[in-house]
Amino acid sequence: MRVVSKVTERPVEEQINLREERVNVERRPVDRPLTQGDLNNAFQERTIEARETAEEAVVSKNARVVEEVVVNKEAGERTETIRDSVRRTDVDVQKLNESDARFRPAYEFADEISRDTRYRGRDFDDVETDLRSSYAQRYPNSRWDDVRDAVRSRFGRNRSDA
Repeated sequence: MRVVSKVTERPVEEQINLREERVNVERRPVDRPLTQGDLNNAFQERTIEARETAEEAVVSKNARVVEEVVVNKEAGERTETIRDSVRRTDVDVQKLNESDARFRPAYEFADEISRDTRYRGRDFDDVETDLRSSYAQRYPNSRWDDVRDAVRSRFGRNRSDA
């Protein structure tokens, strides 16, 4: 199961009312006699200040969690019978007797290739394909798989003696 979160953005438009105050100064021609109230304030120096104000929209955003997503798994067990076949490889390891005449060609071949400059300092696994081909040409009646371990053993020993 996969849960993917994706962020999207959309424009928002909101109508808000802002208050604004403006100062208006107006001069009106008047021609009337002074009243008692006018006399108390007449002929005095003074300053009158009026400030204009205007509200300004301030946008602020707050991140809010509006929903949680919970993902879980339930585990269970069941028993099932399966049918298939299996393979097995048995390996028979035999110690080679160097005096065994069957392996004499293999030992001679190993002695010769271990002196060959083409194979000096190289691992048996790196040169085995080439050795197999040379051995098959020289001893066509002998199978490489029958002598491979004898050649490998002697090749390795001759390399460590050098």
